[in-house]
Order: sequence, then C-alpha cells, then structure tokens
Amino acid sequence: MMIMYNLIKTVTFVLIAAIGVTAQQQLRPSLLSSATVFPGGFLSYSVRDGYRKYEGMRELEHIERGNLVMYGVSGGKRFAFKNPRLRIQSTLEFGWGAAIDDVYENIPVTIRHIDNTLKDTTLNISMHDNLFTVGVQNELHILLSSTGIRSYFLSLGPGVSWSSFERTGKTDFGQKMSGVHDIINNVCFNFNIGAGIDYKSNENHTLSIGYNFRIWHPVNYKDLTLFPMGVDYKELFFTHMLQVQILILPQSGKVRY
Repeated sequence: MMIMYNLIKTVTFVLIAAIGVTAQQQLRPSLLSSATVFPGGFLSYSVRDGYRKYEGMRELEHIERGNLVMYGVSGGKRFAFKNPRLRIQSTLEFGWGAAIDDVYENIPVTIRHIDNTLKDTTLNISMHDNLFTVGVQNELHILLSSTGIRSYFLSLGPGVSWSSFERTGKTDFGQKMSGVHDIINNVCFNFNIGAGIDYKSNENHTLSIGYNFRIWHPVNYKDLTLFPMGVDYKELFFTHMLQVQILILPQSGKVRY
C-alpha cells in the first residue's frame, strides 16, 4: 500500500505545519468545537481498482471496474482541545450505492411461458454492484481563519467500516438473475483528508460543509468462480465525498469563533 503510506507522510507534514501556523492564542475554544453533529448527509463518487492475487505469483492482475456513487447519512459529536485551534469529530456513517459494472449482450437463454412451453431467445444482462456500509469516522480538525460568520478548517483521520457487497445480474426486463454472486461482508480501515467550512446562518443554526478524499478497500473476498481453490480479490476505492451537517450547539447564545 505505497499510496497509503505516502499519503500519511504528506498529511503528517501538513498537520505539523498547519498547527504551527494556526497556533495563535484565544481565550477559549469555540462552541462549535463541542457541537453535536446531527443530522448529516453525504454524496460520494468512488474510482474503483480491482486486483486479483494468484497463488504463487507476486504480480497482481488489474481489473477495471465501474465507478460507484454512494449516498449516506451520519451523526456524531465534536470534542474540543485546550488548544482552541484543534478539535476532534467522531461520526457514525451509513452509506449505500450501486454501479453498473458490465453489460453482456445477446446472451442465449431458455424461458418458460405461462402455458409451460419453452422458448430459446437472447437477452442483454447488466451486472450491478451493490454496496452497503456502516462505519465510524474519526477526524482531527485544524481550525484556520474565521470571519465571524464562516470558519474554515482542515481535516484528517482514520476510520473503520463494515461493508456488505453483492454483485447481481439483471435482464432487459428488470428480472434479477439468481446465483450470480453471494453477499460478501468485510471489515476494513480507511484514511481521510479534507477541508471544510462552518457557516453560521443565524444565532441558533450552524451548517458545516466539507470535502473528504478517502482511500479504503470495502470489497475483499476469495473469488471461487476461478479455479477450484479460488483467487483472492480486492478493490481499492479512491473516494471523493461531499458532506453537509447540521451542528447543534451545547448551549444557546451567540456562536464564538
């Protein structure tokens, strides 16, 4: 995972530099650094790279996969540091999405009519990849400049998620093909880096909008359709995520930045 290693090194350097630049003194942390995050939602677009690992071979076989769009909801809590320029946000995420991976045209099939007669015909079959995830995401926020209404921050941190993956086939008529692939469950870690803005719409409501870039591998299983012993298969996701969250302050009153 050389990509992941290089990303962590780069982020660590940015983190050290950002803390040094933004370590100006304030009387106390903003109320936003202790806010409850609820409700939240996100939209993500993942570039997927599939890899097969054959026994006895060092090199991986690269498999191109269709990019996947996911929708999700989240909720969580922020925790303040003594340093007013730092905080932690921990959220629980639920996400689901699908992508059309392959389309097979003119596949010969035999169908049974209502009168119990059989007929040979051809159908187009599209392969759909379906993914559902539940995860906990932890982020360190580095607070940057503030205008009193808008507050900017950098974010980075690890997370862990449980995923359920299923590859299904559907005909032109929307019929689901049985026996294409079992449901596969997997647990994996990820790493996020991003940026965001907290926007105070009025004295009682605050909106947080953020972008995250995530690297993770929610699809990981042994493909038993290849050879009797099967082949290890993994997909690496490069995910661009846009999220919107409502912040509930710990007490009423004017928001401090």
